Amino acid sequence: MDEKLINYLVARRATNGSFCAEWLQHASIDTSGWLIDRNGRPYRLAKTSALVNGCERIGDLVDWVWTSKGVITFRKLTGSTSPPGPIRRAFERLCAALLYNYPELLYRPRREQILRPTTPEIQQHHEWALSSDSTTLVHTDTRSEGTRHLISTMSSCDKAATSDLRRTQVTFKRTQDSRG
Repeated sequence: MDEKLINYLVARRATNGSFCAEWLQHASIDTSGWLIDRNGRPYRLAKTSALVNGCERIGDLVDWVWTSKGVITFRKLTGSTSPPGPIRRAFERLCAALLYNYPELLYRPRREQILRPTTPEIQQHHEWALSSDSTTLVHTDTRSEGTRHLISTMSSCDKAATSDLRRTQVTFKRTQDSRG
């Protein structure tokens, strides 16, 4: 991701809040106007096209996985794994339209038990997850597990995460059900 896109996404997140992509797989292929192409025109998927192949939802046609910072991999779920050229190009246009409309897909997806730092300097490749019993905080840096910390309060989570990044102060958002 270039700096211009990063700045755009940061401003969009500040205005709209965090993006949750889970709903996108349930979006209807039939409904026009919710997806636009890079020229600002409605992107239409013909229900009868070989690409759509009878699918009703985007999630029936394509799935995606965040691979690394700024990289996402799309996978066609219907038909041949080596489709003919016109279907492959139609699939590429669909993927481009999804990214054009939802560039937040390039960010690491949200998962349960993940604490999100409120500190703006934290890079997206850092992640802290609570164990299922909420007694251990695990730091991950670009998919490789780093340190594990025993914690008992949200303050101890802040201190543990700050030690993971050495000099950068890390704080996590407190909610009604947060401890300490």
